[in-house]
Amino acid sequence: MGERPHTVALVVDPEFGERLADLSRRIHVWALDTPTNRTVAERVWREAGGTNSLEIGITTFKESPDAAADEIVGRQLPIIDLHHGAHSHSPPFRYGDRVGGADAIFGEDEDSTLLGVTTLEALGLSLDPIRRQLRPVPLVLAAV
Repeated sequence: MGERPHTVALVVDPEFGERLADLSRRIHVWALDTPTNRTVAERVWREAGGTNSLEIGITTFKESPDAAADEIVGRQLPIIDLHHGAHSHSPPFRYGDRVGGADAIFGEDEDSTLLGVTTLEALGLSLDPIRRQLRPVPLVLAAV
């Protein structure tokens, strides 16, 4: 349990620019590859002297200039998970002593309840609405 949590930022702002440098010194950043963001990324790469890390630094990615932010996030999350998820990094995200992963869900504002329920299920928890407490959910394996 003493392992440091792993954090990754996904930047889809084409003009995030200089803020990438500071952020990339604290966590690993995946940034939309635009002229503004690439200029900063290249400087950070030079300063790092060719060393790569899952903990800090910048990875850039290309996207259509017409793509909406939620579309970009939807396409990039599986790729980021490959590089920074449970197969590449320990620990994946955790809540207390429970370790899990959750799917990304894209919906409308009123769909936020679904996201919370899905994340709790991934951690083997449910919300008791009467007592307003988290409860363990017995996970059942079924033969198919």
